[in-house]
Amino acid sequence: MNVPETDGEQLAGRLVRVGTVAQFVERNERVVTTVAGEEILVLAVGETIYAVGNRCTHLPFRLAQGPLVGESVEIECLLHQGRFSLETGEATRRPCRKPIATYRVVQVGDDAYVDATRRILSDRNL
Repeated sequence: MNVPETDGEQLAGRLVRVGTVAQFVERNERVVTTVAGEEILVLAVGETIYAVGNRCTHLPFRLAQGPLVGESVEIECLLHQGRFSLETGEATRRPCRKPIATYRVVQVGDDAYVDATRRILSDRNL
């Protein structure tokens, strides 16, 4: 899977445009954008667009190539098959224990934006 990478176009200093809603919801595209040195993976499950840190916390392997796991709204790291919730960032399968960051996604018209200033870490597996 080829995942495009962008440097993110900012709106009002805090929202970063990552593409159109149709790109994610209808065409199931994934985009990796870099904001302040952090790689953020953006993808959709059904009608919901998620933005999460793109690096596995077990070893710094990119998650963008990993498969989605059934209906569980999880992404799997291809290196050791650890899993993370796209909703909370929580590590849901070992060997991963630490969560990945999650970011708020905002729709403005037909465009999708990530609130890159709002980095959220789950405290469930810290």
